[in-house]
Amino acid sequence: MDKHRRDESPSGLSDIVEHDGLLGTGLTTRHIEAFGRKVTSTAGHLIGPTGDGNPAHYHNAMADIQRELRRPNTQRRVFALTQTTPTDLVRSKLSTSEIQSRALSSLPDDLLANIPDDSSSYSLFEGFQASQDDIEYRKAHRRRASKSKKLLKDGENRAALPSTPAELKKERDLLSRRMELMGVRKNMCSSEIHDIDNKIANLHNMRKIVLDRLAGLEMEEAELEHERGWTWLDYRSLILTLENSD
Repeated sequence: MDKHRRDESPSGLSDIVEHDGLLGTGLTTRHIEAFGRKVTSTAGHLIGPTGDGNPAHYHNAMADIQRELRRPNTQRRVFALTQTTPTDLVRSKLSTSEIQSRALSSLPDDLLANIPDDSSSYSLFEGFQASQDDIEYRKAHRRRASKSKKLLKDGENRAALPSTPAELKKERDLLSRRMELMGVRKNMCSSEIHDIDNKIANLHNMRKIVLDRLAGLEMEEAELEHERGWTWLDYRSLILTLENSD
């Protein structure tokens, strides 16, 4: 009787699926055979006769398990577990922060290489704020301008200034903030101009490529015309040769 090693399969399939596994799962026949031996051994100990002839503790354990499985809560948990996808299982075991950390830590190198350099002098939120229209400031500025015009119309020489130091400080902070937003808007305009210049350069390159392709097609057309002319001459010479031979 042939003896097989413990890590080999009698069917001879272990060498075939040793590296790739069954159906791409990573499980080989060696793993399945080991699992089968463990299940057989466990079932033999639980069901088969024992040396002392008193298998009461095994039957008691099986009865406790059966009694536990008959409970509605246990049945619902088992049914929910069978209906749960692996993704839901991972989400139930891992917190949201841990999932985000794992997702960020598993980014491939090609995505990390495509991240642009942080050469901007303003943040994304500052750009969003700068892109919004200053409605409140325009309303306040319109009120102050109308009040100043009214005072000039009435002949008064005093300007429309804030009445308290707190309002004056608030006005100064507002103007400083508007100056910062103006700087952000200028940088945004410069970035847009730079992007437009790059697009124009790309369009010029595309135009040059198309022109080169057109020139190649024209040269190919000229060669075909020349070849067709020589073919016609060869045909005429062949006809004349046949006529002279007759």
